[in-house]
Amino acid sequence: MLVAAALVLAAVGLTAPPFAIAQEDMHKEAEVLAETPAEPLGVAVEAGFSSIYNFRGSNLFKEGKQMDQNGLAYGVLAYANGPWSLAYWTGWQTNGSNLSENIDVGYGAEQDLLAAWTTSLTDTVLLKIQGALYFWPMADSAITKTDFAYFLEPSAFVTWSDVIDATIGVAWFVGMPDSLKDYRYVYVSAMFAKTLELSPKLALAPTACLARKTYTSDLETEDNINDVMLTVPLIYAISDGLVLKPSVSAGWTNLSDLDFGDEYMVYGGLALGWAK
Repeated sequence: MLVAAALVLAAVGLTAPPFAIAQEDMHKEAEVLAETPAEPLGVAVEAGFSSIYNFRGSNLFKEGKQMDQNGLAYGVLAYANGPWSLAYWTGWQTNGSNLSENIDVGYGAEQDLLAAWTTSLTDTVLLKIQGALYFWPMADSAITKTDFAYFLEPSAFVTWSDVIDATIGVAWFVGMPDSLKDYRYVYVSAMFAKTLELSPKLALAPTACLARKTYTSDLETEDNINDVMLTVPLIYAISDGLVLKPSVSAGWTNLSDLDFGDEYMVYGGLALGWAK
């Protein structure tokens, strides 16, 4: 019951898959690809905070440094019925001198809708097909050059669960309005996770992710192509279906204008989730 409750958001592919309106001096993205449990888990909600918004290797809310601790407050509502799942994710920047600027350009007030279908290929292998819509209703159209700033992202994940959970994923990130059409890429990732039960109410769930972007648009950049992430949440079952998750994470991506020591970030998080 502890593992099922703790991973309920992963059941619908949610550990906060966010992104943002493209801006040349910012490096978009930080995402953790989620494992997919085999059983439908019904309804789930989660509220959480992270001291950095790490999406695919980049600190999305940074003011100049990857280690800038400008926080992310987020909420998730998810529903799974058999092989189908739906989820809504909302994320908001909490602090930093660039808070209002990031809302205007499409970073600081993100809204995501996700739908997924999951099936078993074998006793230990699952396939998940997912579609995501990411949008920023508060973005300034004069800056984003569109009345509705949004991206679509179809994706597929194959998960093998045995000694560890290993997931290979491929996603196509597509800016739909003309002003965002240059920001399109294929994102290939490999995630490895292991849940270690310490007691009937306590578990560690370390997860590592390696990923690479392949650009299919006219955008020419050498930055933020490769990224690595490691996160270690401590999962405490408060009661049946209710879990508390403090976590420590680290991320890295290649940035040509920074030394190696400035390309990584370390940050903390805390989330409260309920599933039924």
